Amino acid sequence: MLEYDDDIFLCSPFANFIEELENEINNDNIENNNTNSNIVNSNEFFEDEDNSSDTDNNYYESELELENENKKENEHYNDKDEIIEVSEQTELTACVIIDFVDGKIQRCKQKGKLKQLYNLFGTWQVDRDDIKEADSTLSKLGVCDTHFQFDNKYLHKSQEKKLKSFETGIIQWRRCVSCDKYITFFSRDVGCTEHSWHLNGYNIQVACIGQYRCDALKICHPICTRAFNNIEIPKSICCLCYEKLGGHIYHRPGRGKKGTTCITEQLHLKDTDKGFEFLGDWIINISQTQDEENKNQILIALINALIPFTSFSPSFITNISNKNINFTNESNKNKQLIFNQLPSLFIIKILFIESSKKIKYERNLNINNFKELGFVIGDKLWNSRLDITTKKSSLESPKTLHEYYNAFLDFLTSLFFGIIHKLQEKKMEINNRQQKKRQKLLTTVISEKTIKIVTFITSILIELAFPCLKIWLPQVLTSLSRKPRLLGTFRQLLTVCHVVSHTDRCYRRRFILLNKHVG
Repeated sequence: MLEYDDDIFLCSPFANFIEELENEINNDNIENNNTNSNIVNSNEFFEDEDNSSDTDNNYYESELELENENKKENEHYNDKDEIIEVSEQTELTACVIIDFVDGKIQRCKQKGKLKQLYNLFGTWQVDRDDIKEADSTLSKLGVCDTHFQFDNKYLHKSQEKKLKSFETGIIQWRRCVSCDKYITFFSRDVGCTEHSWHLNGYNIQVACIGQYRCDALKICHPICTRAFNNIEIPKSICCLCYEKLGGHIYHRPGRGKKGTTCITEQLHLKDTDKGFEFLGDWIINISQTQDEENKNQILIALINALIPFTSFSPSFITNISNKNINFTNESNKNKQLIFNQLPSLFIIKILFIESSKKIKYERNLNINNFKELGFVIGDKLWNSRLDITTKKSSLESPKTLHEYYNAFLDFLTSLFFGIIHKLQEKKMEINNRQQKKRQKLLTTVISEKTIKIVTFITSILIELAFPCLKIWLPQVLTSLSRKPRLLGTFRQLLTVCHVVSHTDRCYRRRFILLNKHVG
C-alpha cells in the first residue's frame, strides 16, 4: 500500500480492505489510460469508527423525554434558595465545588478529607446534578479540605467570618445571565459581602475564587461599586461565562508550586483592544437590526460622545451640544455618566449583555427564508469554478484527508461544520448524562469525526457542481460499489459518515440475540 506523510495516520483494522481497494482502483486507472492514481491513504476515513451511534440510539428518545422533564424541573427550581440544615452526616458526597481542575472548569470530585459544605464561608458554584441527587439531605454535600482551606485562608478575611453563622449556608438555584443555563451556587446567607458588586444598578454574583487576584470586577464609579450587605436578587454568572466575558478563575497551584495569576501572566494586557473590538462588533450588529428608532438614538449618542475627538471647532461642538435631541429619560440619565477610570473588559461586556443577547435572538429570527439562503449558497458555489480548479490536484489526488478537506471552499466547510458540530454537541450532552450516571468518563466532540462527515457532504456537492473533475471521494465510492468483495468496506465508509444508521457492532449484537432466542 502506498505510504504518505499523514498527520493523522493511525493503524486501521480495515487496512487489508484498503489495499485491495487501492489495487482495484489502480487497475481501473490503467484500464482507463489514466496513469495518475487518485488514491489517498484511505484508511484515514475508517479510523476510530463511531460505534457510539448504536448505543446512543437505544436510549436517545427516552433521554429527550428526560431532557424535557429536566427543563420543567429546572424552571421549578429557578430563583429558589434552600437553607442547608445543620446535622452531622457519616457519609458525604465527593467535593461538589466547580473550579479549574485538571486544565478545565469542572467539578472537583475529591473524596479524601471531606467536610460538610456549609462550613465554607464564600460563594462557590457547585455541581447542580449532585445537588439534585442529594435531594432534601443537603447536609451530606461535601467539600474537600483543599477548597475549604483555600476559602478559609486566602479568599476571606478572618474578621468577616465572625459576622455570619455557619448555620446560614444556602443553596441558590439560579440561571446564568450570559448563557441562560441553569446553575447552582453555595453561599453563606444571601451572598459574600466581600465579593458582591453593584453593576449598572444590578447585583452581580460571581464565585469568590474568580475575584482572587483578578480585577475583572473593580470599583469604577459610578457604574460599578461594592454591594457589601446590600445584596438583593443577584444576577449570577457561571464560571465558564465569567472567563468568556473577560474574567479569570484563579488556578490554584499544587503543593510546593508557585501560583500564577492573570496579572502575573499579563492576561489583561490587551483588554483595551478587546474592548474596542467588542464595541465595534456590537455597533455592527446594531446596524443590522430592524429597529430604526433605536439605531437613530444610538448613532446620535455616539456622535455626541465622539465629537471631542474630531477636528471641528469648539464653537461648532457647543452648537451641536445645545441642539434639542429627543432622548428618553433613561437615555438622559445614561448621558450624564462620567467614568473616572477605565472600566474592565468584563464590565463593558456585562453592560451590553442584555442588548447583545437580544440582537443575537433577532438576527436568528431574521434567517427565515432558508430556501433563499440555499439559492445564495448554490450561486456562490457555481461561481467558484476558478477556486476549485486551482486546487484540482488536492481534490483529485490528495495525500492526506486533511489536504483533501482543506481544498474545499471555506464557506461550504464552515457551514456544514457548524451544523454537524452543533448536532454532535447536543448528542454528546445526552450521552454524557448517561456516562455520569454510570460513573464513567465524560466524552467530548471529536473534530476528526465531524470533518469526515463534512467531507462526505461537501464532496457530493462539488461533484454535482463540477462533474468534469474527478473528485477523490466520489471516485472511491464508485469503485467500492462496483466490487462485490469490497461491499463491506463500502458499508464501513458509509457508517463513518453516518449515512447508514447501524454499525457492524450493532448487527453482531442483534445476530447474537437472535441466535440465543432461536436456541
